Formats: sequence, C-alpha cells, structure tokens
Amino acid sequence: MSHMKHDFVFDKPLEELILRPSTISAKFLERGIVALRGQKCDRGDLFELLTRIGDITGFTPSPDRQRLDPVSNGNWSYHQVHDIQIGYMINDGVNEANREVIQWHVEGVSMENTQSAAMWHMYNFTAEPGTGNTGFVDMEVLARKLPADYRNLLERATIVHMPNWQNKPASMDDFRAAFEAKVDACSPMIYTKDGDRNVASFPRKPLDISPKTGIETLRACPCKAPWGLQDYLHSVDGRKPSGEEKDLFERFADWLEHEIVENAENQIWWEWQEGDVLIPDLYRMAHGVKAGFQPGQRSFHGNWCFPFGTEAEPEHRIPDSEYEAYLESVGL
Repeated sequence: MSHMKHDFVFDKPLEELILRPSTISAKFLERGIVALRGQKCDRGDLFELLTRIGDITGFTPSPDRQRLDPVSNGNWSYHQVHDIQIGYMINDGVNEANREVIQWHVEGVSMENTQSAAMWHMYNFTAEPGTGNTGFVDMEVLARKLPADYRNLLERATIVHMPNWQNKPASMDDFRAAFEAKVDACSPMIYTKDGDRNVASFPRKPLDISPKTGIETLRACPCKAPWGLQDYLHSVDGRKPSGEEKDLFERFADWLEHEIVENAENQIWWEWQEGDVLIPDLYRMAHGVKAGFQPGQRSFHGNWCFPFGTEAEPEHRIPDSEYEAYLESVGL
C-alpha cells in the first residue's frame, strides 16, 4: 500500500517538526501512529522529536524521567533484524510476502508498565517492495466492535499473558502445565523461570482506558503459543473463572483472531522504504510483520517508550529464594 493513502505521514523537515511538535502529536493521538518519509534522519534529531511528542501525549523514551525533568542520556534503544526467523522460513520453504514472520501481538502486556510507544527507523531496506510490511490494528476501534456477551465477560475479568521468553523452555508441555497451574491458583502475580531470571506476568484489565486518549481500548493480545492463546482468563469478579466463562473466553479469542489477523477492514499496512520512520502508540496498536525478504535486507533502530518515571529495567524480577517460596504458595 502506498503511503499516499495514509493520512498520518509527515514530509515536513525534521527540524520544523521538532520546533513545532503540536500537529504531529495531535495526529499521533488521533490515529495511533505517525510516519516520516523522504528525509535524511539523524538519530539524535529523531530522539528529540520522539521526546517532544511524548512530552505532549504522555510518554518518555528516557528511563527514570518525570514529565518536567530534562531528557537524560539514557534510553531504551535497540537494534532489530528478523534474520533468524526468516532463515527458518527459508528452510521450510514458506518465506512469502503474505506469511507472518512476526505474529500479530500487543506489545509488552505481561509487564506492569507496558511500552507506551516506540520509534522504528528503517535505516536499511533493500528488499523487494511489498515484502516485510508491518501491519497495525487499532484496538480502540475493536473495543467499540466488541460483541455484548464478550464485553460482559471482559468488563468483569482480569487476564494474564505468558512472559516474553528470552530462553525457550526445555519442555513446552511442562511449561504449559506449570503456567496453567499458576493461573488456576489465581495469585495476584505470576512468576516464570526464564533462564537465570524469574520474571513476572501481571494480571490486567482486558478493557481499559488509554492514558493518552482517554478512550476505552481492548488490551487482549492475539499471539499464540503452540497450544493456543498466550493470554489466559485469570479472574472474573475477583474469583476463579468457571468452566463456562473459560469457554466464553476461548470463543472471544477466536473472534479476536478473526478481527485482527483475518479481517482486512481493520488492518493498516505500512510498506517500508529505506529511511522510513514509524512512531506507533503501542498501548493501542496491535501489530505484526510480513515475510518475503532475505537476511540482511531489513534492519531498523528502535526506541521503546514507557510511562514517565519507569525504571531503566522495566521488567519485574525476583531472586531464586522468593521464586521457590512462590512455587510452594501455588502448590508446585
């Protein structure tokens, strides 16, 4: 899809956007995403623009920063390629532009402070046009489309997401059984062993109010483990869910997958060109990535953004002694 069909693309000089950030900030709040194209972008200038947008809309790219504090030198920057995943798809003979290399998901929903936004600067893109596209679905829109029976359940529920693994479990069956036992215990927080880390998954409201727009947003994630949805129904009205409520949640999960993955009328697609910059609202926008490119053809610099005051390490962890006590408390 050509960027000319999008109303969130800015081609004004970067210096002008930094000096007068109100228009691009307003578009970010309206659409949940803004983009730059056709500019030579210095990473320092991009970071300043991201900071200015965050100051207006309610996030920061700098750790341990309050809203009125000066910008620190620290940041949550990272470098991203998907070469390993693409290599697997090439080996399996399925590296096609209509296949997903990164499945649809809502970012960081297992954490207490989830990512508020991000900036992605595609400094290297030599793939065929139309490959490696990034898709978005506005979860504020899906909240308005939510059928009444699902809404009635979700308004009374909390859900919890599996952690974002850094180390794949030795046995997926054992991991599943243990995680589901922890969910069934209905504890206020769920801890998982991930290599040498013991990381937390925080239960959350599946329908919540966006801190940026003040609009109700669907905060359920469509991504799947080999056995099904990575989100679990954690509680209903403060108690363990009944079997009927779990069955209803599974039907909701099917609806969610259809609306995000299959229903094209909900999707916004960005066809990358080298030098493009995207700034999505990650509290609000589900997203996924298409395949079809080759290793070394698609690389970007990224910056995570979090709520003001978030620590440099936003992921909550506990020592082994506390983890062992936690396992005992949930009967494992």
